[in-house]
Amino acid sequence: MSSFLTKRSKLATSLGLLVLLGAATGPQGQKFARQEATLRITINGQNVGTEHYRITYVGSNLEAQADIRMEVNGTKVRQTTSLTLSPNAEPRSYEWRMEEPRKMHVRVKFSGGKAIATYPLESGKENRQEFHFNTDRVALLDNNVFHHYGLFARLYDYKSRGVQSFPVFIPQSIQPGNATMESKGTESLLIGGHKVLARRLDVITADNLVKIWVGENGELLRLEVPSAKVVVEPEP
Repeated sequence: MSSFLTKRSKLATSLGLLVLLGAATGPQGQKFARQEATLRITINGQNVGTEHYRITYVGSNLEAQADIRMEVNGTKVRQTTSLTLSPNAEPRSYEWRMEEPRKMHVRVKFSGGKAIATYPLESGKENRQEFHFNTDRVALLDNNVFHHYGLFARLYDYKSRGVQSFPVFIPQSIQPGNATMESKGTESLLIGGHKVLARRLDVITADNLVKIWVGENGELLRLEVPSAKVVVEPEP
């Protein structure tokens, strides 16, 4: 399964590397909260970019938007995302756009356990592919989009614990897959000079181990991809 810094990606190969607003109840009785933050992205300790994201409510739906700007090996990359989810964190629609170094896009609609993806072809026309899942509870994890992991963490059932498996869709790669997630307990993080207790979860895909730490309201406090030496943290 392709994910962040994967070995293959049909649409991302040009990259080369690669707050409360009417709280509602989430899948496991968690409270969703309005969030807005800027994440700092580093590779091997070097700053390569930022991701500014915002999660709000529009009616009963969750809407998560992000503006991601990176510069790697002299190449500037800018991409924007917009994800709409049900109150139970089930994806309903998604749009990814690359603005730099060239313009590209993917749009996905979810309904009845099915995902329909449309994306441009070199001919200038759009292609359309359909994917079927056995559930509406699909995790959307796009390449180099980090707040999606914070949303993914909300699907974990802490009461059941253990290793839990989820169907996953990766829009830029135009492919489905699977991921497992497991709670590793509570750990202390140093955030803005203060120690904060965070829940750590390990996400395992076919390509990567991704470690994530989330706060009390589900906010993403830290993300690591050890194999790629990637660390993502909120800016102070």
